[in-house]
Amino acid sequence: MKVSGLQHIELVGKVTQLNENDGYLVMNVKLDNPVGWTATAALTHRDLMALMKMLMKPSALRYIFFGFGKPRS
Repeated sequence: MKVSGLQHIELVGKVTQLNENDGYLVMNVKLDNPVGWTATAALTHRDLMALMKMLMKPSALRYIFFGFGKPRS
């Protein structure tokens, strides 16, 4: 993930928690780079439906199910 305010830092981590809070789906991410940081993102129902629509594209489904175009680690 890249953030516009942190132009030279790439955030890398794993989702650690997903829950509903005040009408939002809240995702907590424990960052491996930079070490020790955490990030939180909140999605509305509308955001989640837009994300689902994007994930239904054939290229996204190929990546989800088969790993085609998987980024190098």
